[in-house]
Amino acid sequence: MPAPLTQPEIDHWQRVLAAASKLQEAIPEAFLVGGSAVGIHAPYRTSRDAERLVPDLYTNWEEVLDGLKALAGWSTEVVRERHTIMGRLDGIETTLMNDDRVRQGDTLDIQTYSLQGLTLRLPTMAKMLRIKSYLLMIPQHGPRLCRLQRTGQQDARSLFVSILGTLGTPPQDASTCRLVTRRNTDTPVLSA
Repeated sequence: MPAPLTQPEIDHWQRVLAAASKLQEAIPEAFLVGGSAVGIHAPYRTSRDAERLVPDLYTNWEEVLDGLKALAGWSTEVVRERHTIMGRLDGIETTLMNDDRVRQGDTLDIQTYSLQGLTLRLPTMAKMLRIKSYLLMIPQHGPRLCRLQRTGQQDARSLFVSILGTLGTPPQDASTCRLVTRRNTDTPVLSA
């Protein structure tokens, strides 16, 4: 198991969740992804930022951007028109990205969670594991991408351990869960 969180880490994580909930109220169709979503499902993980997907942001671009600009505590930092909006909400790095799965006929299993009096929307634990596992199959090159792959492996392992816990069969600790690769496919698989 990872070391317990320090008080400053707990305080920051609570600020991330509060900012994420505030954004949820302003843009209800958006949902958390990335490390912050994993951290809600798997208590072994926290995140320093909040990443969100917005269904068909390409079409709703101006409405979402206007909603952000009207939100107290929001400051825009980077804009890739109709694709990505990066900024800070109450000092927390926040990214909104286009999710065009609806247009492609694909959907995510999204649930609304209440956590410490905050309301957040995010994919189910099983869907998060599927997404993280898929991302691990993409070849990664360069120091930043290798770091992202390591984080993805840790996220997948944490989700897997949490899923085992919900089934009533948790391994002794997260270190007993390892990432292995199937022969002839290079497909990562989690094994307990």
